[in-house]
Amino acid sequence: MKMIDRGDKKFSISIQAELLSINHTSLYYKLVPTSDEEYMIKRIIMSIQLIVE
Repeated sequence: MKMIDRGDKKFSISIQAELLSINHTSLYYKLVPTSDEEYMIKRIIMSIQLIVE
């Protein structure tokens, strides 16, 4: 988020987030794209679950 200054020595990220009324934990999460391999594994697991049910 552009409104957060990660290098600010006076206000921590948590304080800045609180002042902006946003959840500070969301500032640390970086979305990682799903690999093709992981996508295929998930599809296999889902198909097995359908067979078992």
